[in-house]
Amino acid sequence: DAFQQLFGDPKSVAALNDTAPGAFSLIRYAFRHELIMAFSRITDPKTTGHGKKAKENLTLKQLLHVVSRHCGDKVFLQGLAVKVEAIDMHCLPIRELRNRSIGHLDLGTALKYHPNPLPDIKSKDVVKGLWLLTDFMNEILGYYTGAYADFVPVITGPARNIVHGLKEFKRLQQKSGKGGH
Repeated sequence: DAFQQLFGDPKSVAALNDTAPGAFSLIRYAFRHELIMAFSRITDPKTTGHGKKAKENLTLKQLLHVVSRHCGDKVFLQGLAVKVEAIDMHCLPIRELRNRSIGHLDLGTALKYHPNPLPDIKSKDVVKGLWLLTDFMNEILGYYTGAYADFVPVITGPARNIVHGLKEFKRLQQKSGKGGH
């Protein structure tokens, strides 16, 4: 939500770039990397490593495993498995981006000779991924409690306030005749 508030509207981006382009470019970079890493982590395998060195991961597959150990409803479990598969397929390009340029630095990608260019991840891809995750989590929550949750944090103003404040500062600066930059 904060990312969309800051960078989802060309007018907001213009206000940010007009005031402190370097700082907001860094903030966008950090947001983007955190989103890519978060989607990748949650879609990682249930465990990492093999044998005695295997480590449990906090992932959707781990949650599915735990639910399946305590639930005998095969139809419910099959529905969850289908949802996890849909999330995995949707997040494949995000995971590829993580694996080749963020979590690791793939040589071919870094030197720009990799035969497959990195995928272009758009805001709509992130939004769809969030809705797929919400649907999966609500399926489990609804099954056990009959309740449903939004799972999308609501920011009531901080990011919007930054953009508004920068626009207002620019307006007052121009009104007072002190110029733009």
